[in-house]
Amino acid sequence: TFRDLHPKHEKVAYAQFRIGESYYNDIPSPIARDLTSATRAAEAFQEYLRRFSKGEHALRAKELELKSLEALAQKEIYIGDFYFRDESWQAAELRYKKVLELYPSTESAKQVKSKLEKVAEKKGQKP
Repeated sequence: TFRDLHPKHEKVAYAQFRIGESYYNDIPSPIARDLTSATRAAEAFQEYLRRFSKGEHALRAKELELKSLEALAQKEIYIGDFYFRDESWQAAELRYKKVLELYPSTESAKQVKSKLEKVAEKKGQKP
């Protein structure tokens, strides 16, 4: 509310950072749960970095943004792995590709490439 009511205030950058940090702190540890707070945290940090790229909290905002995106990517992998175990190759492949498309800067994007290779092998075995 402060940010919206006082957009020119000298502390608006800090308020924007704290919004992201608050959402980040609400991210549940089991990734199987609802990760809406991770999405909101990433969006808040992106807004902070867009508006205050040289701000006092820019490095920490970038770090927490990446961790938020990593949680979202891990959720997609978790779901993709479920489909893989269920032998639903197409569904698994779509989830793994979503990681590459939406979260390319994460560590998960690197590990999902090998999962896509496994899916391709399995799909090749099917008629």
